[in-house]
Amino acid sequence: MATGDAGRDGHSPHSPFISRSCSADGVYWRRDLRWVVTGLLLVNRRGYAVGTGHTSQTGNMLTTFYALAGGFMTRAAMASLLVVGSVGLAAQKPTFEVVSLKRNVLHETPARAAYIVGGRLQMTNVTLNDLMLPAYWAGTQLAPSQIVGGPDWVSTESYDVTATVGAEFAGKRAGQMQPTGRSMLQSLLEDRFKLAVHWEKRDVPGYALVMSRSDGTLGPLLQRPAPGCQRPSDACSLHVAPGWLSMGSLPLAALVNYLSRNVVRTVIDDRTGLSGRFALTLEWFSPGLCCQGNRASIFTALQEQLGLRLEPTKEPVDVVVIDHVEKPTFD
Repeated sequence: MATGDAGRDGHSPHSPFISRSCSADGVYWRRDLRWVVTGLLLVNRRGYAVGTGHTSQTGNMLTTFYALAGGFMTRAAMASLLVVGSVGLAAQKPTFEVVSLKRNVLHETPARAAYIVGGRLQMTNVTLNDLMLPAYWAGTQLAPSQIVGGPDWVSTESYDVTATVGAEFAGKRAGQMQPTGRSMLQSLLEDRFKLAVHWEKRDVPGYALVMSRSDGTLGPLLQRPAPGCQRPSDACSLHVAPGWLSMGSLPLAALVNYLSRNVVRTVIDDRTGLSGRFALTLEWFSPGLCCQGNRASIFTALQEQLGLRLEPTKEPVDVVVIDHVEKPTFD
């Protein structure tokens, strides 16, 4: 992108990452959203705000010029930017205290979920994409189809990860660690894999989960939980194995998240309208699993056993785009 005087192409004469547009109201500035810049905001001699930070595309430190009101700022605006910058520095991501990362070449041990229990995170036989799923989900869990870009090895090379938190987090339960744990996992990926990403909207093929029966009745294996199974316990939680899932008292979102991440591996939008907690058991044919008899596909099993149906969709959803990544160094 040009750095000289702005011409018809509208490029800024002050930065390759800011573009200028003209209108009847005069000149205004807009930030090129392809660059994600964090860090301390400074002010240069000309009165432009200068941001020094880390870009999501190159992983290198760079300087980006901002201009307001035709390129000049009041002292009040400069002071505001300095305050914002100092707050940004204070909001550093938390990190694990100790991290061990090793290659897993045997692929014999099943992958484990990214829960921090007793101040310790352990994930076995996981790819970089597997590590990104719990690191970047917010509200609902990411499906594998919501991670875009990167070389082939991000979804094929497997690792064993063990990490421990500092003393200030050691006594917290897994549920209490979820928001902080995601930030810690992001820090781990940025440090060991030099990972840089950005978010955007893309059309992604997925499914809508709807009621299968016209009268809205549930299938024989989808029921309300037993009265004694209202509180969280091992018997009332989620249990899974290849081609099998059971839960005693959980929202339907638990089923949707598992199918989205591990079975159909793409986005599922719950449109059943069902709320509250449910007890269910589901069995389906799982490729590569022996002794399955005449198990049905996941699509048929959902209809026959739970009274639910997956309908194909293609809608814009949030995706995480890999801008830069490197193979990690091992312990």
